[in-house]
Amino acid sequence: MSPRRVIVFGGLLFAACIGPLDLYFAIDDATTAAIVVVQRERSLTVEAIDESGLRPFRLAYEDEDVLATYVFEYERSLAELDIPIGTLDSVEPGVASRALPASARVHVRELEGDEWRAITELPPALADFRFKRTTIDECLAEGGCYLSDPARSSCVRPCPTPPAPTPPELPAPPNFPCPPGWEISAPRGDDDAAACEPYAGVRVPNDCPAGSHHLPGTAGCSLIGAACPTGPFAEDLPAGTVYVAPGGGGDGTRAAPYASIAEAVAAAPEGGTIALAKGELVGGVTIDRPVSLRGACAALTRVVANGETTFVVTSSGAAIADLSARGQAAIVVRGGVLRVSGLDLDGGAFAGLSVVSGEVSGGGLVFDDGRGGVAVDGGEARLERVSGRDLPGAAVSVTGGSLTLSDFVFDGVDGNVVVVNAGEATLRRGLGRGFTFTGVHTSARGVVNIEDVVLRDSAGDNAGGVFVASGGRAFGTRVLIERARGAAIGVSGGEAAFKDTVVRETDSVQSTGQFGHGADAYNGGTLRLERTVFWELRGTGIFALASGTTIDLKDVVVAETRGWRSTGEIGVAVRAIDSGRIDFERLRVVRAHGFGVVAAAEGIIGGTDLTVSDTLPRDENGAYGRGAEVSGGAQLEVTRAVFERGRSVAVFVLDFGSEVRLTDVRMSGTTESACVGFSCNSGLADGISVILGATATVERFEIVDNAQYGVRIVNNPQLTLRDGRIANNAVGIQSVSPAFDLGRIAQGVLLEDNARQVVLVEP
Repeated sequence: MSPRRVIVFGGLLFAACIGPLDLYFAIDDATTAAIVVVQRERSLTVEAIDESGLRPFRLAYEDEDVLATYVFEYERSLAELDIPIGTLDSVEPGVASRALPASARVHVRELEGDEWRAITELPPALADFRFKRTTIDECLAEGGCYLSDPARSSCVRPCPTPPAPTPPELPAPPNFPCPPGWEISAPRGDDDAAACEPYAGVRVPNDCPAGSHHLPGTAGCSLIGAACPTGPFAEDLPAGTVYVAPGGGGDGTRAAPYASIAEAVAAAPEGGTIALAKGELVGGVTIDRPVSLRGACAALTRVVANGETTFVVTSSGAAIADLSARGQAAIVVRGGVLRVSGLDLDGGAFAGLSVVSGEVSGGGLVFDDGRGGVAVDGGEARLERVSGRDLPGAAVSVTGGSLTLSDFVFDGVDGNVVVVNAGEATLRRGLGRGFTFTGVHTSARGVVNIEDVVLRDSAGDNAGGVFVASGGRAFGTRVLIERARGAAIGVSGGEAAFKDTVVRETDSVQSTGQFGHGADAYNGGTLRLERTVFWELRGTGIFALASGTTIDLKDVVVAETRGWRSTGEIGVAVRAIDSGRIDFERLRVVRAHGFGVVAAAEGIIGGTDLTVSDTLPRDENGAYGRGAEVSGGAQLEVTRAVFERGRSVAVFVLDFGSEVRLTDVRMSGTTESACVGFSCNSGLADGISVILGATATVERFEIVDNAQYGVRIVNNPQLTLRDGRIANNAVGIQSVSPAFDLGRIAQGVLLEDNARQVVLVEP
């Protein structure tokens, strides 16, 4: 036979001969790829043509020994069929191979003489033909991917560019409108938040003279009540006033005052006023009638009771104003209604003001040096403009009834600033500092509401900001906690919720050098945080411990979490362990010195919109710096996440039972830890590492610009990757698990521009 050329051109296939033969063949409209097979006596020539070559297409061969010519037409592309363009060479048995695909075939035609005829059964030479199959690792290394189950489909080359992951939303900042006289203080550093504070954040000494105090939101010292008059009694007293003065002994007139307050109480008409002169008077008085006691001023009228309560109030319509009172307790209300103003109170053995039952209201109170400030065991108290300093007991305690406290400052409290063991307290516009136990403590059936309150400068060994024990509840809005020890917020079996809150500069416990956390919940406690910033912490930023414990975060930032002072260990921004649970919506973690997010020992962390950036090595030894670590059967599930510029590994998953699910995630810019040695996992700088039988599913992702491995697979994990890009890493994928099914990580996954695309290593 003469040499001839088979050509597909313009949709027509024909044979051009050096002779008289002209053959024409119409390509089916559904055909997008074709395989032309020329059978010779001792060989097959098999050429694969894609759609771009079909119209037009040219194929030339010398056919002196040609026995037959066949055309296989397919409705799927060569890429979808996992067939390379060009010549397909037969391979030896034992090599990964495949037959000419039968699926998606339009038809097979054989050239018989001058005609093409359809055939349904392949001759043995074609049926037995095998060409080298692209293995999954080769597919990925060559820029291919699989677009469906690799057991039934083929490598697509080039892999279509996967959709970019949707980036996470960033948290909204705290909303801090200032109360009158308060000012916004600037953030202390990067990622801190501005907060509203009294005195604009400047420490003002609480050294006002007697009868005055410097309240939050005020400029300098102000009187707690009336100014001291020039005469012995207050001015502008009503007609019918009964008078009492030291050394008196008269009939209660101004000219001849009574010597004792008790005598005046008995003699005054109901609704009448009793004026107390400057100087010191004897207390131990029961006010059982609706009368008003009015001193000259708090600095100069002093009522003293040795070994007993200065005033016991049992009547409605009573009032006490403009004096100082000293006794075992200064004022005890056992019923009725009392109005107070301009009082300097010292309870030597008990609180300055105790409410057992009844109602108390008023303002302008100072508690100095006494055992405590306000104690509410029942009834109701509504107090404003209150201050206390150098108190050896709780400034405020509530064990029943209710208390509303507004515009207050307590400075130097050897104990809790406010403790609520039962009943309810509302705290508004106040400052507590220099306390040795806790700023606000609630337990049992206690409920405390906190608005526009600053708690700072813990002075005790383990003095936290707010602690909620079993059964207690605390709710805070616009709260600033600075320099607490142990934990700024602790919830053990109780319930707490804070929004528009800033926690700064916590410190470890003095005696052990441990802790210094931002917020801890444990023993089944519940904590909700919204629009809250944690900055400069020790140990752990937010910590959930034990089954039944839950923390809900919305618009939260945790920045600059360092290790404990004693060892430099921990340094975790967000941590859930021992079945504790943390759920979040818009969470940002930055510059954690050790780990950004940790779930361990069956802890659970999940949510949407997570950013973990600039994680740093531990202060202790330069180890770690991981964005997230999940171990011990724990779980992490996040939609829309970024892990960037960390150390060691962006996401590290280990142990059977541990599981990670990430959707729309970017892992980038990981570099090595700062230390050397096996214990530091030196040499790791990975996007994601999944080891020891752990399970991870990652969809719609980018793993890019990591100094070592984009993906590291060790000890037979269950890792699934879908629809993502692995690029610009030293190694795109490394597997040290020979039994691992690479098809699990090839679904729509594109590897490009890695120094080495795929490395398979024997263990």
